[in-house]
Formats: sequence, C-alpha cells, structure tokens
Amino acid sequence: MNVDSAESGNPHSSSPRHRSLQPNHVTRIIPVALIVMFVAYSALTLAMVPLHEPWRDESQAWLISRDASLADLFGNILREEGHPALWFLLLMPFAKMGAPYVTMQIISAALMIAALAVLYVSDIPVAVKLIAPITCLFVYEIPTIARSYSVLALLCALIVKDYPHRDKHPYRYALWLALLFQTHVWAFGFAGGMLIVWLYDMARNHTLHARKNHTALLLPVLSALLSAIELFPDGSNAPQITPLANWYLSREGLICTVLFVIASSFSAAFVSLCTVAWVTVVINLVYFGVNAQKNCALLWMLAAAALTLMLHDARDRVASHNRVQRVITIGVAVALALTLVPKTHVAWQKALQDSRTTTSIGAQFAHTLHDDIESTGSDVIVPVRDATSVYAVSNSLPYLNADVRMWNPFTKTYLSYADQQYRSLIDTVDKPSLRTSDLPKNTDTNTMLFVDCTGTNGTGQPDILSHDPRYHRISRTSSQSAYNDRLSPDVTGISCSVYQHD
Repeated sequence: MNVDSAESGNPHSSSPRHRSLQPNHVTRIIPVALIVMFVAYSALTLAMVPLHEPWRDESQAWLISRDASLADLFGNILREEGHPALWFLLLMPFAKMGAPYVTMQIISAALMIAALAVLYVSDIPVAVKLIAPITCLFVYEIPTIARSYSVLALLCALIVKDYPHRDKHPYRYALWLALLFQTHVWAFGFAGGMLIVWLYDMARNHTLHARKNHTALLLPVLSALLSAIELFPDGSNAPQITPLANWYLSREGLICTVLFVIASSFSAAFVSLCTVAWVTVVINLVYFGVNAQKNCALLWMLAAAALTLMLHDARDRVASHNRVQRVITIGVAVALALTLVPKTHVAWQKALQDSRTTTSIGAQFAHTLHDDIESTGSDVIVPVRDATSVYAVSNSLPYLNADVRMWNPFTKTYLSYADQQYRSLIDTVDKPSLRTSDLPKNTDTNTMLFVDCTGTNGTGQPDILSHDPRYHRISRTSSQSAYNDRLSPDVTGISCSVYQHD
C-alpha cells in the first residue's frame, strides 16, 4: 500500500499545514494577551496613585531628597534612616528641581510598570507572565506606597532577564547586583546569595580568570562595602535585639522554600535560604516586625530566585535529556505564582480602604497651614517639643511652598525632615515645655506659627500652649485615624492646633 495514500485516507491524520495552524494561532494570541494585560495593569497602577495620601515615612524621604545635601546624606542621614542611598539619589533631581510631591508616587508606579515590562521580555514561562500582574507582588503595596521597594522589584526583574546572559554581559548583570545592595537592607541576603552563586559558577566553569568576569565582580563587592559604611552604627542607631520568638517567615516564603527543594535546584535553594536567614536576622535586630511591603519584598526576591536559578538549571538538564526535571521546574514556577494570587484581593481591599479613609494628616493639615500663613504672613513653623508635632509638620511640608521653613526645637536648626533627636524622644510621654531658648535667635516671634499636636503616641495629653496666655489658637485640624483600635480609648486620631504668639 502506498504510504502517502494510506496517510491521506486516515481520518485522524492531518497535513503539515493543518498541524501548524493551532500553534500559530496560539502564537498570535499570546502576545496580544500580554499587551492587553500590560496596558490594563499600567492604567490601574497609575489610577491608584491619587488614592493614596503619602505617610510620614514617605514624606521623610522626599524632604531629605529636597532639602539635604549630598554631604549630609552620606555624612549622617543614611545611617540615621537605616537605608542605603539609591532611593534618595533617585528622588533628588526631581525634588530639588521643584517637582510636585506626587512625582514620588509616579516614580514608584513607573518602576513597577517597568518591572512588568522587563519580565514580559524575559525568557520565563508564558503562564508566569500571564499570572504575575494579578499577584500581590504588583498590586498596591509596592507601586502605590512610594518607598524603595519599587526599585528592588525592578532590579529583581532585571536579574531575572539577564541571569542567563551574565557570562556574555557580566558588567550589566554585576550592575544590577551592585544597585541592589544600595536599595534596601532587606535585599542584602538575596544579593549576596546571587553573588556567591555567580562566583561558584565561574569557578566551576573555569571562567573566573577572564578579566571581564573578575573585574565585573568588583562592582557588587564594592557596593556592598559602601552600604556597610553608609549604615554602620555609630551609637545613635545601634540595634536592639528582640527575642528570637519574634522572628517572622511568611507562609508564602515557606511554600517557596519547599517548592525550591522539590525542584531540586541547589542554587535556588541556597539563595532562598540566604534571603530568608538574612531577613530573619534583620527583623530581630532592626525592624521588630514586618508589614505588607516588606513581605512583598521578601516574596519578590524568592520569586526572582525561582525564575532565574531554577529555570536556568532546568534548561541545563534539558541538554542532558532530563525533560522531566524541566516540566517539574516550570510547574513549580507556575505554582509559586499561583500561591501569590489569593493575596491580591487583600491588596485591593487595602487600596479601597486607603481611598476612603484618611490615614495621614499631611494634606489636610497643609491646607490649614497654608491659610494660616496667608493670613498671618508667617514663614516659620515651630513644632512644640514633642514627637507628634514634629512629624505632623514635616508630613505637611511637601504640600507647601519650599520656602516655608520648619524650625525644629530638638536641634535648634531649620529643618524639614525629622532627625535622629526626634527618634530618641519618640517614646517620651510628657511633653517638654516650649522655652524661649528653643526659638530662632534674632527672629520676631510674631512671624512664627507654633504647632502642637496630640494623637498617635496614645497619650491623649492636651496642648501645652492652650494654657499659656502668651499664645492664642488660630486654627485646629483633626483627622480620624484608620487604626483607632491601636490607640487608647481617649484618642481618636491626630489633632493639631496652630498658635500665634501675642
């Protein structure tokens, strides 16, 4: 029997032309789906920017970038803040040129959109690309709340993309690791683990002797040393050790570690253990707890380890005809993404709560101060010597003109951001009295506004200026806190009064 006629007579057989239709059809649909998801994610992320009013630690970074010099930044601010320099350096050009405050949030959102774009052009499973934008890693916490975690996410995405090409472009890959060391203390374990794996691969493949490789390695090593110098305690920011029982490892983090073991990727397991171990140490020495953003940062690094190291190891095994391992690894990567999807609805709930509830008094209080400044002609704001007043004023300054100054009685200098002396008194219960020696010299007190606030410290104490006949109240601003259950019963939120000296 003629083979060709037999095949043509088989109703279940198909010509090469028909066999190629289905794959081509899918090939056309997938890029369209990715483009639609990217556009939708970008639009939703930018739409969430105005829903969030920046908190005081967000305004702190903006004010430092706007008003501090590079000498101040590297001299003492970084060690006081406990963060490396990259986020401040990224904000500085915009803040110093007078860009509006919302620029900081737009930058954070743009970095996350860029992170998704990088993942979409990376060599990772299409299923992961489709799932990624609807996981908690991309929704609200990191793009909307403007902190350095958005930089961390973008650098993790760049590592995912360039890891397979690290031998061809070692300087570019080394740059991402070097910048990661300058992003956040949280990332030191992950960046260090990836650096060790890279060094191990060079030694195993006998490529360490190549000049471009060992020269490229200097970039992250020098960056790590610089970060240590930037953040080295000088006594003012010495960590206090908390009980080991307070260590934290998210459920998703445990799932990631288990999945790495299943995937049998030694390098991924090593990096994940370095990441988790370092985070555990940092929590016990520095942070005393974990919020949703830090949890997202941990998961970002673990996901990056999965998508780079496990998939790369699986491709190496394919060359040895171990296709089962590749299937397992891709399945693990997809399972990792799926474990993060359920938390997305929690992130959306937080975004809606943020849009409906005032959790920061910054914008509201800035409006009051602007009216008071217009009516009195004052250009100096003096927060009374208590923690709440200093941060309430500094949180409102980004909404005011840059020439409005805050006189900080703690340091007896003109500042905008809260300094280390504020932190040393943050737990002070009694409000110190405002002394004449605390005020700027050779300045008319009639050109000053005096702010006294109560609320977030839970003391509920009355304004100390309300009983001083030398001062009269000209305005009062109150904000209901979204976290009333954490405060004492007689405190309902932040309340700030503005006084003028008679």
